[in-house]
Amino acid sequence: MASAKFKSSINRQGVKEIVLLLSPLAPRGVLAFATFSLIPFLEPQLIRGTPGWTRMGPLATNAAAGHPQTSLPTINDLPIEVFHLIVSLVARKEHVDGHDYDLLRALRLVATLWSTLIDDCPQFWSTISSSDPEPVWRMALQKSKQAEIDVDCAKSSILSMRNDFPTTLTKAIVIHTPRVRKLDLLDRDFDYLLSNASITPCLRSLYLRGSTTDHDPIALPLHPVNWAPNLRNVTLDLSHVILKGLLWDNLEGLTIYNSNSLPMEDVIATLAASPGFRYLDLGGPMQPRCYSHQRLIPTVKLEALESLIFHIGQRRGTPFEALGSIITSPKEVFWLVFQASDENLRPENLRSIGRFASRIADGEAEIALKLVVGKCRNHIEMGGFDVEITSHEDEVPNPLAILTHILEGLPPQSLLAVKTAEIRRTEPSLVLGLLPIISSFFPNTSHLIITALDGDLASSIGGRNTDGWIFPQLESLSILHYRGGHHARKAIEPRLKALESGEQLAKLKRLCLPSVRAWNMDEAEIAELNALVPEVIVNLPDE
Repeated sequence: MASAKFKSSINRQGVKEIVLLLSPLAPRGVLAFATFSLIPFLEPQLIRGTPGWTRMGPLATNAAAGHPQTSLPTINDLPIEVFHLIVSLVARKEHVDGHDYDLLRALRLVATLWSTLIDDCPQFWSTISSSDPEPVWRMALQKSKQAEIDVDCAKSSILSMRNDFPTTLTKAIVIHTPRVRKLDLLDRDFDYLLSNASITPCLRSLYLRGSTTDHDPIALPLHPVNWAPNLRNVTLDLSHVILKGLLWDNLEGLTIYNSNSLPMEDVIATLAASPGFRYLDLGGPMQPRCYSHQRLIPTVKLEALESLIFHIGQRRGTPFEALGSIITSPKEVFWLVFQASDENLRPENLRSIGRFASRIADGEAEIALKLVVGKCRNHIEMGGFDVEITSHEDEVPNPLAILTHILEGLPPQSLLAVKTAEIRRTEPSLVLGLLPIISSFFPNTSHLIITALDGDLASSIGGRNTDGWIFPQLESLSILHYRGGHHARKAIEPRLKALESGEQLAKLKRLCLPSVRAWNMDEAEIAELNALVPEVIVNLPDE
């Protein structure tokens, strides 16, 4: 934006003139702040190589033509660095006054007070938000001209729990829908737009929010496929819109939170019609299943899927039944959160989860396994494969069996790729049961991280079971909160003796004790560990 017409000289007089340009902001207390901030910005050593600016005032001189220039200054008369600084100053002042730090809001405020910016930069007005004062978003609709825009009609309506439909902004954008690129609005406003607005060929992203006070279903006058033919990403959040048959085609992303009006069959049909589908997030109950007849959900193969996220509750109609219908292995993320109910904890359901992890390990030389096992929460994380089982009322029954069923479904390449196993926030009795399970499923584990070490755990790590030594490839052991008692020696010394006697067992090369209290461990124990392990790291704070 800084053109060659600007003079290269920048001096104190220039600073004064820029401050004069900011004079409309004086009522908001920004003028003095801007004055002190612009002076160091305009020092020659800080702007070397930056185009200068001409003397800008109502009677600024056009050096090229040699005659007075009577037009008011515009945004194009400032170097872009200076204009950005002006906007940031306003944003800081607004933040001091109690507003959120929002550069876009500050930009609109500057332009509202500095009227000569009108019609200069439509791209600065591409976001139309109902959280802004009405004069601001109306000006944004005007100044964005023919540029594509992102419209958020829902924010202020949700915050104020308004029940009047449609909202003021929704009515205002009716004539602008052909250039809307992203739309976020209440589902009842969406009903209004479909009835009154022309099609939206530019619309790529749609976010429909349902009212928290009005739960009546909404029958749309027109199917959204015909109104937004190029839609790529859809989010339905508590939406009460009734959609039958194919929802959309050629989608890339679909997110559904607690939408009771949608049958899972239609969701699967939408996925099948979208060969480039990349992102699926299903949360909460879908349309309840009718138990009077067997419900058959078609199978869909999603080859391009990158992320698959499920939030599954205890009520009927949860998306768990869709897991068996989706043939895919996401490239990056599989995240499943579900409640511990009898239906969800069926062994065949748990085993079906593991098949989604096959592509996550591809190309990875090493994967870390992280586990939390408990009475109310079970969590397994392995790269992008992330499964969490929660229970808000009763204890999770037999968490070790649940984990075993999930691991049984994991593909072999994922099991062999795990080199680090970490167990946190788990009772010692459960850790004792976990160790042989992890060792059996992940034979290449070379680094084990546990929270604490007692006599039983030490005996397990340093002893044999029916299948031989656990963690035969173990080279590094970390105990996050070690309480001494020579338990570490009990875990290490038998393994060392077995190795010296010729057994096929890796040598423990590193022992890490990051948090040890002085009264739990003395110098004698540290010395005996140094004699057993080449590298011993002990964090023993001075007390």
